[in-house]
Parts: sequence; structure tokens; C-alpha cells
Amino acid sequence: MQDEFISGTSAAYLESLEDQWREDPGSVPASWASLLRQMDSGVTGSELSEMYLAAKTGAAPVALSASNAPSSQSIQESMRLLLLVRAYQVNGHFMASLDPLGLEVRKVPIELDPALYGFTEADLDRQFFVGTWQMKGFLSEDNPVQTLRQILNRLRDAYCGNIGYEYMHISDRDQCNWLREKIEQQERAQYSKSRKKVLLDRLAWADMFENFLSN
Repeated sequence: MQDEFISGTSAAYLESLEDQWREDPGSVPASWASLLRQMDSGVTGSELSEMYLAAKTGAAPVALSASNAPSSQSIQESMRLLLLVRAYQVNGHFMASLDPLGLEVRKVPIELDPALYGFTEADLDRQFFVGTWQMKGFLSEDNPVQTLRQILNRLRDAYCGNIGYEYMHISDRDQCNWLREKIEQQERAQYSKSRKKVLLDRLAWADMFENFLSN
């Protein structure tokens, strides 16, 4: 990781914070706790450094301002926004609607709460510059200006719907990008009623066969 980013001048500083966090998550500042949770969920130090460098050079999402040069505040906001996006990609499945009867009551994981990253209700309609990433998914679309509300709606639609996607553990970046593109695309496949019945029939048979094999 970049020393300038971790503000500790050495990896030992981060390691000591991680030890404290593992013993007592409340013993470290909320911003550091968020970072360590992301790393614990599969975000590597090199990926975070990549995010930081992109934010610093203006290639990452930043809040629109009168000046073209990214300020230290806009860089911090960029990092927080990227961590929020990554949180949905890693943990969004925990909020997926998988109970057809609606009996299960799920608590929103703290990682998916915008407040954890310093965003408030007042920020929902602020515009951020997105869409310059060399990765698949909605961040690569030709729609460079979006509000935080639009970004959250897209993330919740993609990751908190009726399918719980888990793929961020895959180490192959090409495979990960392929899945991300399919998951985050705005256009959903449309099926006729008859086709849906065929798909349901195939799923039912697959479930029965899996149960047969397990017995």
C-alpha cells in the first residue's frame, strides 16, 4: 500500500491497527474499521492502492466542483465512494431478497450503510463523476455524471434483488469482470411467460436431482 494513503509511514502501523481491530472493532476509528473490513472481505492492499492512485490522478469518481484539479477532500470522497461500491459488490448478497414469503427480517450490514463512509442524506443528490474505470460494470458505462442516489439505486438493484451474487473471491480478473458486467448491466433479459415456465421446470428438476444425489 502507499504510505501516503495509510498515513502511517510503514506497514507496521497498519498491522498494529489490524491487530487492534481484530481484538476490538470499536477500538479503531470508523474510517480505519471500514478499510480493514473491506480488506478482510477480499479487497487487497494493491487494489486499494490502485483506487487511491486513480483518485489522486482524477481517474476515480469525484464530486463535481468548480476546479478540475482534485482536492484532498475530493480524493477522500472518491476513496469513500469506491469503498462503498466495493462493499456492495462484496457484501450486497446479504441484503438480497431470497425469502418469497417475506418472513425473514434482515438487518442492513454496516458495510452497506453510506453513513459509514461519511455520506449523509444531504449528499444523496450531489453529483459525482464516474465511468472512467477500466473494468466492467456500471462504472465503465458512458454515463459519467451520476448522483449518489443513482449510484446506490443501481447497486441495490444489482446486488440486493432476488439473486444473491457472490463472485468477488474469484482471483481471475477477467472472470470477475465478465460476471460484474453481466450482473451490473442495466438492461435485464426479458422472458415470455412460457419461457419462464420452462425455466421453472428445469430448476425444479435440478433441485430434485440434487436432493436425490445427496441421499
